[in-house]
Amino acid sequence: MAASFAIHSRHTSAALPSNFPCFVTMAASFATLLHVLFLVWLLPATFSLSFFFFKAESISNVSCYEKDKQALLTLKRGLTDHEHVLSSWSDHKDCCIWDGVLCDKKIGRVTELNLNYSRLGGEISGSLLQLEHLNYLDLSGNDFNCTPIPTFLGSMYNLTHLDLSSANVCGLIPHQLGNLSSLRYLSLGNNSDLYVDNLRWMSGLSAIQHLDLNSADLHIEVDWLQIMSFDMYAFYVQNVQLGPKGNEMEYKENLKLVRLIDLSSNNLSGSIPAEISNLSELRFLNLSRNHLMGKIPEKIGSMKELESVDLSRNHLSGEIPPSMSNLTFLSLLDLSYNNLSGRIPSSTQLQSFDALRYIGNPQLCGDPLPKSCTIEEQSLNRSPTGSVEDDSKTSSFYIGMGVGFATGFWAICGALFFNRTWRHAYFRFADEIKDWIYVTTMIKMNLLEKLRVCLNK
Repeated sequence: MAASFAIHSRHTSAALPSNFPCFVTMAASFATLLHVLFLVWLLPATFSLSFFFFKAESISNVSCYEKDKQALLTLKRGLTDHEHVLSSWSDHKDCCIWDGVLCDKKIGRVTELNLNYSRLGGEISGSLLQLEHLNYLDLSGNDFNCTPIPTFLGSMYNLTHLDLSSANVCGLIPHQLGNLSSLRYLSLGNNSDLYVDNLRWMSGLSAIQHLDLNSADLHIEVDWLQIMSFDMYAFYVQNVQLGPKGNEMEYKENLKLVRLIDLSSNNLSGSIPAEISNLSELRFLNLSRNHLMGKIPEKIGSMKELESVDLSRNHLSGEIPPSMSNLTFLSLLDLSYNNLSGRIPSSTQLQSFDALRYIGNPQLCGDPLPKSCTIEEQSLNRSPTGSVEDDSKTSSFYIGMGVGFATGFWAICGALFFNRTWRHAYFRFADEIKDWIYVTTMIKMNLLEKLRVCLNK
């Protein structure tokens, strides 16, 4: 019996490869891992599917609120629909599936109305007031035949988005819009006959982030920028006249979080306030095609987020501030057609722009312009204030770093030298760390070697 068992064992071992136990162990471990991962995935997947079907079943029967439907039908009757974009607005259909209408699926109330560029005309009905949950209203790109902006819009307190741009609305911008304290986006641009008698109502727009009054007539209001004491993401005003110098702006407090300022093609005069450099979040600055004079603010380079600067076609003079070389994110720069002089500061960024961005400045020289700087022009640019300040800050930083390192190093060495207990503890700790690293490294190398031998068999 023993002989038979031995013969059977020899035949079995001969039939199996020598590294068979390694593969068996690895296969078992892999199968266990897959099993655990499957269980981990199965539980949340089952819960998610159950929740989804429960929610789908609970909201599938929610239809349009009847009061909202009738309000929209009244609005439709006051509008002229040349393109029949409102053909789906029927009393026999659920208003939540009408074109341009979006509802809250939980309660069936209309929350968004998007009818932009639909060639609509006629009258904007006051029935919109019945849409108590409406927060988004876009009627831009239509033609309301120079009718005034309805004053009742100022009573739609849930609005966060109101767009009447390019809608051919005219007349006085109603003060009642200042009641919309939740409004984040207001666009009334490209309506050539809009005007204001004052802008004090804007102080009520405490949540505004995007304001577009392009082409509106604001020249009556001379203190308009002081009134806007809120934070905006984007600020577009064009074709306006500002008041006298001294009443223009308090940038730091009123517009500190603005990302975009476009004041191009105005009758702006005076100098660019130095306080504009406090707009640390500004990314796009366009003051082109005005009558601005004086120098470019010396600290404009501190506006690190700037991506686009257009100061072209003004009457700016003096040198280009050396700090502009710090604007590493700058992808567009246009300083053409001013009275700038001196050498263009050297930096990878400023020299990367085409010479057309600097033309129209006869006294400007240096790369990328074909005009080379004379010795006199180079000497004028040799020690600019901004460069001296930057060099001073850099030197102070390295001196402080060197002093700090030396102080810390000798403090530690002195403590170890004069205190025997600390010295012994330090060297004991160093020995333990060295031993731990050595042992850990050898264990890992042995494991890798065993695995390599196992796979090669």
